[in-house]
Amino acid sequence: MDVALLTAVFENTRDGLLVLDDDGRVVAANPAIGMLLGRPAEELPGATIIELAPDYLRPAVAAAWAEFLAERTAEGVFRLPGPLGPEIEYVAHASLTAGHHVVYVRDVTGSHEEQEIHRAVIQNAVELITLVGLDGRVLFVSPSYETVLGHTPASLLGTDAFQILHPEDAASALPANMAVLQGTTVSWTGRALHRDGSSRMIESTSSLIRDESGDPRMILTIGRDVTGQQALEEALRSSERRYRDLFENAGELIVVTDPEWRITSANRAFLEAVGFPAEEVIGQDVQRFLSKGELTRARDRVDDDGEPDPGAYTMELRVRGGAKRVLEVSSRLIEEDGKTVGMQATARDITERIELEERLAHAQKMEALGRLAGGIAHDFNNLLTAMVGYSDFALALMAEGSEERRAVEEILKASQRATALTTQLLAFSRRQVVDRQVLDPNAVVAEMGTLLRRIIGEQIELELALSRRAGWVRSDRSQLEQVLTNLVVNARDSIPAEGGRIVIATGTVQLAAENTDRLPPGQYAMISVQDSGVGMDEAIAERIFEPFFTTKQPGQGTGLGLATVYGIVTQSGGAVQVASKLGEGSTFVVLLPEAVANDEVEPAPSPEELEEGPLARILVVEDEEVVRNLVRVALERRGHEVTVANDGLEALRLFEDPTREFDLLLTDVVMPQLNGAELAERVAQLRPELPVVFMSGYTRGTIPERRLLEAGRTFIQKPFTVAELLQTVARMLTGPLPAPSLD
Repeated sequence: MDVALLTAVFENTRDGLLVLDDDGRVVAANPAIGMLLGRPAEELPGATIIELAPDYLRPAVAAAWAEFLAERTAEGVFRLPGPLGPEIEYVAHASLTAGHHVVYVRDVTGSHEEQEIHRAVIQNAVELITLVGLDGRVLFVSPSYETVLGHTPASLLGTDAFQILHPEDAASALPANMAVLQGTTVSWTGRALHRDGSSRMIESTSSLIRDESGDPRMILTIGRDVTGQQALEEALRSSERRYRDLFENAGELIVVTDPEWRITSANRAFLEAVGFPAEEVIGQDVQRFLSKGELTRARDRVDDDGEPDPGAYTMELRVRGGAKRVLEVSSRLIEEDGKTVGMQATARDITERIELEERLAHAQKMEALGRLAGGIAHDFNNLLTAMVGYSDFALALMAEGSEERRAVEEILKASQRATALTTQLLAFSRRQVVDRQVLDPNAVVAEMGTLLRRIIGEQIELELALSRRAGWVRSDRSQLEQVLTNLVVNARDSIPAEGGRIVIATGTVQLAAENTDRLPPGQYAMISVQDSGVGMDEAIAERIFEPFFTTKQPGQGTGLGLATVYGIVTQSGGAVQVASKLGEGSTFVVLLPEAVANDEVEPAPSPEELEEGPLARILVVEDEEVVRNLVRVALERRGHEVTVANDGLEALRLFEDPTREFDLLLTDVVMPQLNGAELAERVAQLRPELPVVFMSGYTRGTIPERRLLEAGRTFIQKPFTVAELLQTVARMLTGPLPAPSLD
């Protein structure tokens, strides 16, 4: 018979085969007997049959071997532990074949079908099945070892069971193994070494197998590869950590509720916003932290399908202490397995933005009112200029004490009162020409003390709390006095008839780069006026600086007092703050940029009277006919030669006429097509030395550049008297005046 065929049969038969010499030593062994004995077949040659038997079987094997040597044939039945625990019964038959002793071993535990099922379970098991002897050597491993760890079962049989474990994890397996030997079923997780040098994470359970007498026989370990599962679990934990980190450190406010609107989770930003610790927030109804009606609005945003409306919406958040914050909120449903389990809301605190928008809207409204007030004042000043001027003409023709003269004088007084009103309007609209000086606020307040006490009356106490560090300010003195007067009058009117108290205080304030008044950072002088009056609510406080707004009875106030304060202070680069509550009085705080005491002060024009002066050829440019005629008549009566123009373009043509010469240009500022400032620039190219006098009801914004009022140019404010006009013209013809401030 072919040797190769015999070898194949020997190697692949399911029954165990041993070939022994006369001494009982193994000459050859097939893989099946190796699996049976729990040792690789290649390690068996050289060992005796008695040495291969378990300790408890050695006496029986020795007796069977002796019988075989005597009879040349022997047969016996014995039991060995099976790979899954229960013992397996074997029949061994020995015979002399071809001069060698052959031992044939077959499993006779059950039916062939049962054996096949048993084998199939082990062969196809995904789990790693291991039997380890009490000496720690491997008796059996399932074929899955090769799939999972790359080791063939034959390569592991008889080896130290700990040899396959990762060195760093083997130490933790030792106490687990000891516990198993004591009869405890133990779970252990650690790394096992793959044949390629890598490692796999194995999760296993080990238990002790005992024989029929209850004595320990071996250890059964069933394990599974959890490397992928652990990677997924670690990825999940990492994802949860990242989510928690994003959730906790997000700048937005994030809150999660259950379907009943109870808070189940809130991030750090939300907790900081409401001012409560987590233990006082989690589990609470979200309504506790919302203003009245806000939760109803939120519920109304959820449609019939349970989905919140897309897009952001605003809500009012109540925080510790009762304050409110405005939030911009977007929300989404949280669903699991198609069921709504809660809602997540993400919000941004837009309180500051809303406040800035309101302040901007207020500033824009005040600016619009200022432009309106300035325009009205400008038009009125033109009319008042004519009224005052022609009243002067009329008075010059009337006898002292006559009834006609008294009537004209009343007209002039009314014109002067109207002039005071337009002056207040210009102060509010910041369209005044001012004469700024470096002033000591303490000195101004102290000097006005007597006058202010007369204004408020005896029933009201006036206290001056002047700080030694009040600083200096650069301001128009008359305007600063007007600010103080208006604030004190306002305080007086808010105090009940039985009397009260007004405190005027001074000091300094350091403003940071970010401040509510949007002022440049730096040192500011502070003047405050505090009263014990009736105070006011927020609605009134928001409108307090609007022109013509008043809470007084008709005929008791113009509504321009605080508007004038606002205009003067803002024109000076400062701000006005107000704090008030009903029944607790009010405090107005004026902030003005601090100046240096020895700053150079622009000299004010000298008020000396000029009875006589040189006569000149004067070009008068004015688009308002009544003012143009008044100025022409006044100058001609003085003896000047006057030429008039209706607008800047006509005036420019006259200057370009080589047959005409002029000694002075007297021009309105606000005119169509070519305004007074532009006209002066064009004329300067032709006659750079020509003196110029500007006249207008307001100037701010129409003469934007200070260089237009350099030496050789000056300004006269409408309405003006004939005397003021003649005096200004005479001064310019005698010697140029220094430029006034237009700030």
